[in-house]
Amino acid sequence: MEEKEQPVTGQKKSARKKGWLWLLIGIVGVALLGFLIRNAWLSARPVHKYQTATLRVQDPLVLRGSATPKEMVSFMVDRTKGELAEIKIKDRETVKKGDLLFTYRSRMASDALDDAKRQQKRAQEAVASAKKDLEKAKSDLQSLQKDLKEAEATQIRRQKELDAAKEEVREAQESGDPAKLQALAALNQAVSEKAQAYSEAGAEVAKLSGKTEGLEAQMSGMERAVTQAESAKSDADVLVSRAQRNDGSAEVAPFDGVALVHESNQSTPGKPVVEVMTPEVQVVGTVTEFDYRRLSLQQEVDLLIVPTREPVKGKVIQIDQTPKSETISAGALNAGAAGGVSYGFIVAAEKFVHPGYSVEIRVALPALLLPPQAVVKEDGQHFVWRVADGKVKKTAVDIVKDGLALTVKAGVKVGDVIIANPDGNLTEDAIIEVEKP
Repeated sequence: MEEKEQPVTGQKKSARKKGWLWLLIGIVGVALLGFLIRNAWLSARPVHKYQTATLRVQDPLVLRGSATPKEMVSFMVDRTKGELAEIKIKDRETVKKGDLLFTYRSRMASDALDDAKRQQKRAQEAVASAKKDLEKAKSDLQSLQKDLKEAEATQIRRQKELDAAKEEVREAQESGDPAKLQALAALNQAVSEKAQAYSEAGAEVAKLSGKTEGLEAQMSGMERAVTQAESAKSDADVLVSRAQRNDGSAEVAPFDGVALVHESNQSTPGKPVVEVMTPEVQVVGTVTEFDYRRLSLQQEVDLLIVPTREPVKGKVIQIDQTPKSETISAGALNAGAAGGVSYGFIVAAEKFVHPGYSVEIRVALPALLLPPQAVVKEDGQHFVWRVADGKVKKTAVDIVKDGLALTVKAGVKVGDVIIANPDGNLTEDAIIEVEKP
């Protein structure tokens, strides 16, 4: 017999609802109790807080310098040499080594210089005259040699004509032919004429040969005259040079360059009247002992020309090995005060920089720098604790000591966050609490 489902009464529904409610209350109570117990346990556990550091690219080292000529020589009026007579060049004029810059007024030196210049002029004229004579002789010799060659050719031709005429006479005599024998007189006359022509050609050759040999001998003497005249001119040049230097009669440029003229300093002792500087300009800077190790020869740097804000590339070409200026005093040493020394260095700029301009020298530094206290060493290997997603990862790093700091070669990268104050409580994948600054 089939059983029929009994309908649920109101009392049974109420009892079922109460059972579910008590079950929910029990679950919430257990969860709340667990939360309270965990908080109590966490409160009782010691808390380790850590500081972090984010790795970033270092700012470049900025040093100061100025553009200066590669070499500069100043010339002041030397009163022991006389009074300044005349400035021979203009301001910013390009000069060659040995060019006159300015002269002194000295009677003895002026007289000697005038004598030397007159002798120099005579020697120059003698050289020019001797060379002119020699050139004319060379031209005449070429003409004579041409005429001689033609005369020799004519002589050879006359010789052949004479030989041919003699052969005709011989053939007529040997033939016995009456007709030819009757022509012998004419043939002999032709031989006589050909012999005369040959003789004249020979005489012309002999005459031209004599002239050529004579002119060649004269040219030998002319060449010696040119040599002697040039030697005399060289001696005169030396005398002029000595006369210019004697008694300080003149100042000359020591090298090729640009001359700066300061006419207002003519009557001011100790100040230059003329300065000569090389066209090449270099940037001279200073670096403290603390950054000295960051420079190296042939190191590329970035230059910023301060007045124009123009960027220029450069390269370190010289670093002083000895200090340029000391800033540590004995008193500061005794008091334990901080101090240091500075060193000079030179940068070659890729482009011209106006002398005197101030220059910022920017030296790129290693990309990453680790705080020494952030590095842990275990079994000869260096590690840092890197923070990722709230957990720490023990990461091996390859480092190089850079003074008091450590430079990273491999292991971490720009933007990584590391523990700045690690201790022995750190473990792999541990969740840490970062100390707020």
